[in-house]
Amino acid sequence: KVIFGYSVVKRHIVAFYDLAIEAYKKGNELAKESEEWIISNIGNLMKNRGFYTEGASYLKKGISIDSNSQYAHERLAQALEGANNEVEKRDALEKEILQVVRGYRSSEDIITEAKDESSQQNNSVDG
Repeated sequence: KVIFGYSVVKRHIVAFYDLAIEAYKKGNELAKESEEWIISNIGNLMKNRGFYTEGASYLKKGISIDSNSQYAHERLAQALEGANNEVEKRDALEKEILQVVRGYRSSEDIITEAKDESSQQNNSVDG
């Protein structure tokens, strides 16, 4: 029940983030993409949703409008850190997959090897 409850809550949180992003994007359109605080908030929401690269892009746009925005700079650092962590996770997963694949033998290889061993045993018994 706890896991089910968590997944329901998480789904609602994601839906609220998505609604907020949609509202901010509409506001950004109405402001003709000229308000740093709107653009930076979109970037922050994207970062919080786990879309680090896209969030960083919005935050950089915000900083280009107001280079003194501490809010945008701090959240950009968080977005870049999140993106870096994702790359590290991906690299570790790729390494693990390669280790599994390198140790993998297809069923055809195993059958061929078993036939060869059986053939060798039959030849040694016959000979």
